[in-house]
Amino acid sequence: MRDNLAIAFFFCTIIATTVLSAVFFISNKAPSNVLFPKPESNPAYHISRAFPQGWGFFTRDAREPSFSIAFKDNENKFTQWTQNPTFSSAYQFGLNRTPRLIISDTTEIVSQMTAKSAWKDCALTKNLDLCVTNATPVQVTINPIAFKTACGKQFLMIKQEPIPFAYRYFDTPKQQSVILGELTCP
Repeated sequence: MRDNLAIAFFFCTIIATTVLSAVFFISNKAPSNVLFPKPESNPAYHISRAFPQGWGFFTRDAREPSFSIAFKDNENKFTQWTQNPTFSSAYQFGLNRTPRLIISDTTEIVSQMTAKSAWKDCALTKNLDLCVTNATPVQVTINPIAFKTACGKQFLMIKQEPIPFAYRYFDTPKQQSVILGELTCP
């Protein structure tokens, strides 16, 4: 019985190898078109077939701006909402997904605000309160997940350009531009 299974497995392996080899050789000899260009002898073609996303899927641009939010506190000053990294002990080293909720709320606010208002340049001021004097807040209505306590408050959406490593010791503010808004909840 065991010998019969071993012989059957051997023949199935040979048949599968033959079929796969035939498909490979036929696909190499098939005419190329726009959808299926002829594979080159370059190994990059075969790697791109195995990993179609490319490395751009796994990395971000180092010069990509980041967005953060500063809410008006009880003393009428803007304090920046800081979130701990996802893998900190405050979030059980990634088991608690609260920081991802903050990112989804921030993304919703950014998409609504950039459609309604233009960014105000604030690259040279360190004080966020002085940057938005005489600005009218943009009304943003979302159903917040993480910012439930911020309903009805004014906030600043801050766009921050990354500071190059060579200038890390300079005393320059990180914010480049801001938009003043007011969060309303349904």
